Amino acid sequence: MNLMVLTPQIGGPKTAVVLGTYRSGTSMIAKILYDMNVPMGIDYDPSEAEDYCNYEDYLMAAALNARDWPAVERLIAERDVLELWGFKWPGTVWILPELLPRLRNPHLIVVLRDPLSAWQSDRAHGGRITLADALGHMAAVQAVVKNPPCPCAAVSFERARGAVEMVARQTVEFLKIPRFES
Repeated sequence: MNLMVLTPQIGGPKTAVVLGTYRSGTSMIAKILYDMNVPMGIDYDPSEAEDYCNYEDYLMAAALNARDWPAVERLIAERDVLELWGFKWPGTVWILPELLPRLRNPHLIVVLRDPLSAWQSDRAHGGRITLADALGHMAAVQAVVKNPPCPCAAVSFERARGAVEMVARQTVEFLKIPRFES
């Protein structure tokens, strides 16, 4: 199994939260959800190249990064009309205690990646983080996986990269996406 369910899902409407370290493969998981027609954000960052999308809802990411809780709550209220919606933002790990009570039935999908590989990938993409940052971020992500605060599944980027279809099936099972369940 590539997507390991750490705590079982809870039925009913839910919010999928994709998090992990920077450059860990959260975009891969967000794309899987997006390809299953799970709304992952109303708008994407217009500054991204046309041939690249990191599947990050830049409105939600900006509000979360600024800890603008009124804006976050407004975005959540707009999206909670849906049975299932989600977002990905690697920095979510730093604000989970403040964020989770605001979300309806949050289900975490945590992406893990070797911190050295994540750091090297970041360097290849402009180098915004240090190796110490990558290690610290991984420690925070591991703490979530060790003691999940809500339904949670974890996936290794290195394993998922070669098994995207299997990870997609396991994601459907975890989130109980009805139109894709077999």
